[in-house]
Amino acid sequence: MKRRLSFLLSCALLLETQVCHAENSTGPVVLTAGRSRIALSPANGSILAFGQAGQQGSLFRSGEFGLWQVRFRDGKDLGASSFSTTSQERRFRQEVDPNTGAATMTYRSADLEVAVSVRAQGDSFEFSAELSPKEKTVLEFTLPARLRFSAEELEHLVCPADGNHSVGTAFLGGFFKKQTEPTSWTSSPSGPNGYETLFGSGLVMREVQDPPVPLRVTDEGRTWLGAAMSDNVGKAQATVNRAPQKSQADLVLVDSAHGPYFSASRLGGQGRLWRFGGGIGQAEEELVIALLSTVVDRLAAQQPRGRNKLGVIALSGAPPAGSWSNVRVEQWLDRFRRLAPVQSDKMRLVELRNTGNITQAQASGDFLVILNPYGEWLPVEKTGGTDAAVQAVGRYVRSGGNWFETGGYPFYYELRPADRYYQYGVSYPPAFADFFHIKSRVGTAAVYRMQPRTWEPWQGAGDPRARQKSLPGGITPRPPDAKAD
Repeated sequence: MKRRLSFLLSCALLLETQVCHAENSTGPVVLTAGRSRIALSPANGSILAFGQAGQQGSLFRSGEFGLWQVRFRDGKDLGASSFSTTSQERRFRQEVDPNTGAATMTYRSADLEVAVSVRAQGDSFEFSAELSPKEKTVLEFTLPARLRFSAEELEHLVCPADGNHSVGTAFLGGFFKKQTEPTSWTSSPSGPNGYETLFGSGLVMREVQDPPVPLRVTDEGRTWLGAAMSDNVGKAQATVNRAPQKSQADLVLVDSAHGPYFSASRLGGQGRLWRFGGGIGQAEEELVIALLSTVVDRLAAQQPRGRNKLGVIALSGAPPAGSWSNVRVEQWLDRFRRLAPVQSDKMRLVELRNTGNITQAQASGDFLVILNPYGEWLPVEKTGGTDAAVQAVGRYVRSGGNWFETGGYPFYYELRPADRYYQYGVSYPPAFADFFHIKSRVGTAAVYRMQPRTWEPWQGAGDPRARQKSLPGGITPRPPDAKAD
């Protein structure tokens, strides 16, 4: 059964006068209100420019979706930019009323019909739309759709914020520019191949919810860890469900009935790849930090020739902690800063902020230690992926470096830089309002939504009619005692 869905969205661009007229020629439709002008595309109604008299340039224009955008229940998007005057499947028509100066744009397709009007309303331009879906269900309708502006010209952009914190947030132009470092990362499974490349076979897999088992410090472990640390470890338990096979560990400091818990392998070279035989949960957090720190202290005390740097991978824009690793990156940095060789300037602590830093550190010959705090995530370049990154780890270890993995199945996921732009969002209804205000070197404007207020605030607390009318789309709530159809 089809239903017609109609609603009104009003977005006002704040201008300075109430006088409005329109120009309709073979070019864009230009609506003018005093000192401000908005140009609409004759091809699909997109905003081509919004400017003000006495200023050079445009404050903003429509983005890739054009004037509006819908999202259907099946997850697909449709924008005004896909309609045109020449298309038979997605038809567009534009008209201008010579008396009022209002522009009306109609979009028709097999999925829906949309009618948008733009007119002067007081000291504003008002955008209103009527939407009529056909076969598909529409979940979202946005008018105007994404807008684009020049970050170079921007002085600030004010957006709504969570009303529990503030009424709005102002962003400077630099927020919208491409950053030199990644602002976000994505993880995707690469499987056991990376580990098998270095060790020849996979590790010992046990149940994710495997119960903790007692830990035992080996004779070599007591030499590395000392009596006090060894006694503490001997009283502890941990989940050991991703242990290396016996043949994969040249040095075992802490063992268990389920396999080595803290061990290392030379990979046939001069350095070592260190790892823990399970995920690092809250119960293991302090123990793991203490064990790893003690080993790094001992490695530094051996005064390796030419290797006077300790590297901690702390990716710009990455999550605060990794997969199967409860210890946050900042916790590792704080602990490494307090290491004796760092405090005495015998060793220099270096934060590796991107994959380029990691590659340089691996090849430099200066780094005694590189710690990957992201558990099963391995940071990789966009080109080369996990194979290249794992091979680089192997070369670093064989040449004399110490690489530390911090939980789970090493190299099972690759962590790639996803974007170099910042993002900000706030959901409704926590958002204070539906608006934004832009101030740039070429003028100012605001875009916001208006709804008629039929009822007084809080009238719905005692009047059921007010509660019904306040719901979107004219939906009437079902009484508590009503039966389903």
